[in-house]
Amino acid sequence: MCLECGKHNSDNAWYLDEEKHRIKSLGLAKDIIAQHLNPLITVGLKFVRLKQPDYVNTKMNVVSRNLLSWSAKTLHGMQFLPNIEAAYNIIDMSNDLALMPCLCRKAMDPDDPPVMRCIAMNIAVKIYEKEDKNLEIQRISKDKAKELVRKWRKKGAWQSVGWLWDANVIWVCNCDEHCVAYRAPEAAWGGIPSFMIATVGKPSACVGCRECMAKCKHQGIYFGEDDKVRVNPDKCKGCGLCIETCENQVLVFEPRQTYYDVRTKTIKHLGKEAAHLD
Repeated sequence: MCLECGKHNSDNAWYLDEEKHRIKSLGLAKDIIAQHLNPLITVGLKFVRLKQPDYVNTKMNVVSRNLLSWSAKTLHGMQFLPNIEAAYNIIDMSNDLALMPCLCRKAMDPDDPPVMRCIAMNIAVKIYEKEDKNLEIQRISKDKAKELVRKWRKKGAWQSVGWLWDANVIWVCNCDEHCVAYRAPEAAWGGIPSFMIATVGKPSACVGCRECMAKCKHQGIYFGEDDKVRVNPDKCKGCGLCIETCENQVLVFEPRQTYYDVRTKTIKHLGKEAAHLD
């Protein structure tokens, strides 16, 4: 089973399920709520900013943390992607695509100018076009979407895929420290990690340059007394930027043993004997 591409594990790679790109209606009640998606998301983002105003993991109380986690698990959430190819696969499967300003940045840092870098997909395009005429939305092609992903990844952004309700695919976002997944790490499933995790594959090849650590915005990379790289699996989000950065191919992917199943809204555990990379 190869968890990196997801093609052989459709139960895990929910975002590669074609049916989750084709949805036209969520049902009457959910459609009504979805038509107010932007205000709902904005309220949630402002809530995070209120709780964590200075990019510091200020401890939320139990009620606040559970409220944010429930909202992200039930209504709308994001999952990190391990590499640029995963983003390309999702874009290729999409119906409609539109470039939009980053809603996280708009809510988290309202004094900053808007940044056009988030790609709305499928049903989200129609929701936002109908819902908010004041929000800048530009329909784009799949080639343009891929070009944007390449551009932002070179700048150090990681890619996330968003879902609405029952794992319906609605976003590919180019994320950085302005995003809610960075601002609210203690809300466990608000910005869930990818199915993959970075690990040290060839420790002897590490020259201690620390380029990988400079790329990691999640404090998942550190160096030991021997000046060799280490990965903290509890902090690694699986975005793959450190792996791409290392010219000596010291770091590699391995399957994450504990993950969140977006479809069933449950935590699952792999057995080490049942998961490997092809």
